[in-house]
Amino acid sequence: MTFWPIREEPKYISGYKKLQKTGRIDRVDQTVERLRSEDNPRVIGEYKASLGFYGINVDSQIRIAYDIIKDEILLLDLIDVGDHKRVYGYD
Repeated sequence: MTFWPIREEPKYISGYKKLQKTGRIDRVDQTVERLRSEDNPRVIGEYKASLGFYGINVDSQIRIAYDIIKDEILLLDLIDVGDHKRVYGYD
């Protein structure tokens, strides 16, 4: 089992803090841990070609946008978290 290092973008951190206030953060944490422990996190989410990143549904309302980037090492880059419109920019 691999544990991917993560990088949290400022937009992700902002969305995460908003979700903390609603008390709906447990499923986000579980989904991020699932992504981190997957050998290939690309297979869990759906690639959004027009946006250039992967998206995964946490539940019926919450989405996580992420990508795999190669810096000095491979990183799981958490781009954004929130409702569909916030993450993808449209309804």
